[in-house]
Amino acid sequence: MPAEKKKEILSEDDLLLRRVREWEKIQQEKNRYREAGTLGRYVDRFVKKTGLRKKSLLPELIGAWEKTVPPEICRQTTPVKLQKGVATIAVSSSALKTELESFYAEALLADLREQLPDKILLRKITFIFSAEAR
Repeated sequence: MPAEKKKEILSEDDLLLRRVREWEKIQQEKNRYREAGTLGRYVDRFVKKTGLRKKSLLPELIGAWEKTVPPEICRQTTPVKLQKGVATIAVSSSALKTELESFYAEALLADLREQLPDKILLRKITFIFSAEAR
């Protein structure tokens, strides 16, 4: 004779207890998702502290560069990066790169500081050779 499953007859207290346990499981599941949200907040804080989500200041540097240098130099150069107070300018010829480094770097730095808003601290300009500049 096959084993028959006995149908469980539950009292109202047992039913109530079962529902409370189901509700607790649901609450634990919700808390787990909330904890995942907490992890998201830690990631957001990390991103803010490291500056990964900061607005790029490169467009402001490009605008200031175009106002500062003569058009013939502007056509041969491109600001490519502004990081930690150092502006990196790509130059299309090594001769112009040497000239800018040797004779004009300090004057350009002073002029750019005047053109840029106070929120941008500019400490130095570096020039790199790039055949693709402009």
